[in-house]
Amino acid sequence: MPILTLVDADPDSCRACANGLSKLAEATEDNAQKVRDAKAKSEHGDWEGIAGDKFREKIEKIAHLGFDFKLQLESAKTGLSKFADDMSGVKATMNRAVAVALEAGLPAGPDVCNATWIMDPPDPGFGPYSVAQETKMAKQLAAYAEANQIVAGARQARGRW
Repeated sequence: MPILTLVDADPDSCRACANGLSKLAEATEDNAQKVRDAKAKSEHGDWEGIAGDKFREKIEKIAHLGFDFKLQLESAKTGLSKFADDMSGVKATMNRAVAVALEAGLPAGPDVCNATWIMDPPDPGFGPYSVAQETKMAKQLAAYAEANQIVAGARQARGRW
């Protein structure tokens, strides 16, 4: 049975999204600080009494929500960056398995540069075989087993997600 090496994730787009979240977190923090600055200005101005106090109470809650949202954005960015790093590692591991298979002469495809599968060693049929043929078959079987182990390890690491 072919070994599937497909990793259906795009680490680069995940990193781009994480960068967007980082910029959004910065803008959120800047705006929350501006809200807090407005509160501070109202404390030293002419706005006194119940209306001023109610305004400052509400505006502080808004600023607090802004700072909390910034923390959530940073957390999402961190998680997405970690996911992208993990998927890059899994892809590199899958590529290593493909390289092992290709080196032994096993087909991988549909494109060897972006292989999503490794084909089984060919069925040798019935002998007699030359020493060179037996050596090639043994090398392909060993490479298939090694590639299968590499892929299994990558899937186990990927299983966290």
